[in-house]
Amino acid sequence: MLVEARRVMSQLETMVERVRQIDEQTHSVVTIGYIAYGLLQTFRTAAKPAFDRAAKESIRLEPVYGSTPEIRERLLSGELDCAVLPETLAMSMRDCCYTVVCQTEMRALIPRENPLFGCSSVRMEQLSDMPFVLFDAKDLPEVYARNIAQCMNAGFMPHVVDTGKKMGDVAALLHQHKAVGMASDAFCYAQSEDLHLVPIEGVEYRNPLTLTIRSRVVNPQAKHFFEMVSQISNQ
Repeated sequence: MLVEARRVMSQLETMVERVRQIDEQTHSVVTIGYIAYGLLQTFRTAAKPAFDRAAKESIRLEPVYGSTPEIRERLLSGELDCAVLPETLAMSMRDCCYTVVCQTEMRALIPRENPLFGCSSVRMEQLSDMPFVLFDAKDLPEVYARNIAQCMNAGFMPHVVDTGKKMGDVAALLHQHKAVGMASDAFCYAQSEDLHLVPIEGVEYRNPLTLTIRSRVVNPQAKHFFEMVSQISNQ
């Protein structure tokens, strides 16, 4: 027990020293959670003036990737300072506020194996007889419900053959089932020679992209960055 206690005390002293060193650094760190690379890149582009200003003020913005449940929990617990989320998700976050950064549009995901592959655009009625792969209803209930609603508005209930938790999962399943999917145009990074992201004619649904922060944020630099992004959004 004595040997183990000495090891623990040594680790504690190391941790305290590291915290002291971080506190003495000239820059501040703001952690930003995100659930998809495309959303983060779209946010960076839309909020570039805020990123540039943060750099001038020696604020280091540290992105943290995770699944939707992980990012939600880490933001609510205070482990993350803020998060880049679609408004459909931000609206369901308790004790949080958000600012809209930009608008994203819905697109159809078409794999090479699907007969609609190669079309520059599609109509909703063309998708009525297709198998669908959507984002997981448990992890992303708002997104799942939104996609179902879009199909029902077009007069049909989609035949959902599978769901994925992340874009990589959805892409793999689309190829496997020769199915179609629906995603924000912020996921354009996922487009390849074998997977196209195309406009859906007649669908004008826009899903705002937000920067979401806890109402009682602890990190003052995070609040400052949120205000900088809000100023851009209001212009």
